[in-house]
Amino acid sequence: MDLDKLKEKLTQGICLIQFESANSGTIYKREYTLCERLMDVPNHIKNYQGDNILCYDLEFRKWEDIKPNSILNWKFYGKET
Repeated sequence: MDLDKLKEKLTQGICLIQFESANSGTIYKREYTLCERLMDVPNHIKNYQGDNILCYDLEFRKWEDIKPNSILNWKFYGKET
């Protein structure tokens, strides 16, 4: 899985990410973004250098910390800039 491509697409629009919760084992399929046209992205998120993917859940309006090895698949369906 190309995580750099996922991060790039999150900054361009909306991605549907399917992942497995590390805590419960539940499979989630949620819409996430890092696109500044859609929301304000705080500097600490823009400058994040950790191993996980930080992204914004559009429906629940909260930040999510997703472990890369928990991602089952993803799809970009936002408009590219």
